[in-house]
Amino acid sequence: MIELPELSRVEPRGDGPFGLLLFLPPSGDRGLPQRLAAHGKLRAAYRIELPVVGEPRYPVQWLSILEFRDRAAWDAAMRTAGSVDARGLVVTPWKPAVRALLPITLKLRALAGIDESVGAPPESLPSSPHNPTLERFREFAYPRPAFGGSVEFAADDRGPPVMLNLLKYARTATVNGETLSGKRAYLRYGRVAIAHVASLGGTIEWMGDPPRGSDWDSVALVRYPSRQHFVRMVSRAHYQAALPYRDAALESTALWAMSRR
Repeated sequence: MIELPELSRVEPRGDGPFGLLLFLPPSGDRGLPQRLAAHGKLRAAYRIELPVVGEPRYPVQWLSILEFRDRAAWDAAMRTAGSVDARGLVVTPWKPAVRALLPITLKLRALAGIDESVGAPPESLPSSPHNPTLERFREFAYPRPAFGGSVEFAADDRGPPVMLNLLKYARTATVNGETLSGKRAYLRYGRVAIAHVASLGGTIEWMGDPPRGSDWDSVALVRYPSRQHFVRMVSRAHYQAALPYRDAALESTALWAMSRR
């Protein structure tokens, strides 16, 4: 189960800037993000559609990304929030230029080595707490069964999916007899994954690093043109070959499918 701290207990470190992932329950105060944005900037708002990996202990349906320039702006926003029913994660946001250039750079660097051929969608998934069950994967990828018992993509009026990635790295990871840090192992997977995301027309919407000692080491929001494109990526053998690095790299993770609001 994924724990999310109460907003009133979220405490940033340093002088800023600060990024805030603001989680609201289904019946939460939908006007809160706009009120907090009076002290900073509202980057995006999402509806959480499906926890593909990692069930939240706290019922959440809405996520807003806010940024605050300094500690004074943060403190003013928290006074505005008061004791509202909400959860939050504070991070140091990556600069927009870095977020924009990263997938382009990695795609160009890895383009010659990417095999974009697509096989059949997975009929089984490696057994790992960091992967979805096959049933949950199908729930995300195939919203309804086709006539005759096979599966097909349903028309999706929710728009391009945005995948929230919460990452906690293992201290060490061993892959193919090589031992390295969990973070370095994840970066090896990440170089392949982001190159494939970029080749499919996806992009990184937002990234941030939580403070040292937090429950998570990194946060990333990745947008795909459609759910079909996500399935196309995980069906590529070249992408699947990098998955052992991901599995070994992570101590825990959450992967939630969202739509922009």
